[in-house]
Amino acid sequence: MKSSKFKIYYGESPFGKSVNRKNPFTYSPIHLFTHSPFALIFIFAFCIFFVGCKAKEAPNVTAPSQPAEVAIPSVEIKELQPTAVPLSATTNRPPQVTSVDVTPNFPKIGDTLKITATATDPDKDEVAFIYQWFKNEELLPEETSDTLSLKGYKRGDRIMLNVIPYDGKEKGSPGLMKVPVGNTSPEITSNPNESRFENRRFTYQVKATDSENDPLTYSLKTAPAGMTVDKSTGLIQWDVPPDFRGKASVIISVTDNQGGEGLQSFSYDIAAEK
Repeated sequence: MKSSKFKIYYGESPFGKSVNRKNPFTYSPIHLFTHSPFALIFIFAFCIFFVGCKAKEAPNVTAPSQPAEVAIPSVEIKELQPTAVPLSATTNRPPQVTSVDVTPNFPKIGDTLKITATATDPDKDEVAFIYQWFKNEELLPEETSDTLSLKGYKRGDRIMLNVIPYDGKEKGSPGLMKVPVGNTSPEITSNPNESRFENRRFTYQVKATDSENDPLTYSLKTAPAGMTVDKSTGLIQWDVPPDFRGKASVIISVTDNQGGEGLQSFSYDIAAEK
């Protein structure tokens, strides 16, 4: 078996030079290769091969493309103005109640309520009124006018009214009115001509009525000195002084226990005795 893959020449070298026998490695394969003219060719070929391989491995880098410029047309934008359309031509607007007044302000039994209502209409339509009366929260379907009689009512009854405006097309929100039936004041029914004057003594029986049958109390608001009235019966008595001459002014008051009051006034002429 051969001990080396390389053959060492002695004497004449393959390139025509003598071999130094003392240094048999002078022309070793490496030495021969590096000093051979074929070495330059091999190295040059190897460089070309190496450069070609690197060129294949290098990524194909291209210059970034510039974005294409797009021409944007110039457009003039104008603000659209809404076209004015009369509301009355497209939609109806309901009327509105502006006020509701009632007379008398403090009604009592037997009074007649009278309503005065006003309203406005955005479309300038003519406005009528619908009246809905209630007694103690109960609708009175037969009462549809602007008046209501309180005959047959009693003190404390609650009267309510809805006044609904109507323009012929649409009803508006109702106006509301509430009023209680108040106390009826007592009334003096007697006449001062019924009084008597005898022996310089003046007497007058005052008579009064109250529709709610409240208890009555009589008093004198204005009277000459010495004149009295029975607070329960209403009997007025006066012993006229002998020296009194002229007119005696009298104001009689009768009240109930609910704050009602009836008044009567008169004058009595005391003539000198003949």
